[in-house]
Amino acid sequence: WFYGCEQDLGFCGAMRAAATILTDDPIFGRFCYGGDLLQAADHLQITPKDGVRRRFHAMLNSGQMHLELENDQFAPSQSITLSDDLSEVTFVLTTPNPSAHDARLKLTVSTSGTYEVSGPAGTIDTLMLQAHQEVQVNLPVPNGGGSATFSITRQ
Repeated sequence: WFYGCEQDLGFCGAMRAAATILTDDPIFGRFCYGGDLLQAADHLQITPKDGVRRRFHAMLNSGQMHLELENDQFAPSQSITLSDDLSEVTFVLTTPNPSAHDARLKLTVSTSGTYEVSGPAGTIDTLMLQAHQEVQVNLPVPNGGGSATFSITRQ
């Protein structure tokens, strides 16, 4: 991610750079920048602690997955659960908006295929994703605000 000029290096640059990044670092090994990582036998649990909680990037040796929310946030006390091969991710969104609305998610994956997006009411959409092409997914958040759980699964 490149930034230039003085205007990109101050507060706006810090806001744009705030993200939780899970990576297989060549020096530190598997590491989570901007969050806490708990490794289980068959999945990873990442708790975002970057302050903004709108961007999550998994950049592992097994592939990449990028989740970026335009509105709403990942829950501060709920982990993002990710399979080691990036075939499934589950996360909880929180919102201060009490009205029913769509949380807009930008999704990019490194493995092409069919992905099913599910929410509290069941299947939201089935997507044919191409590697490294960003798509926008609207996640319906029910009336009453609070939180809602969503998952994305490669078929």
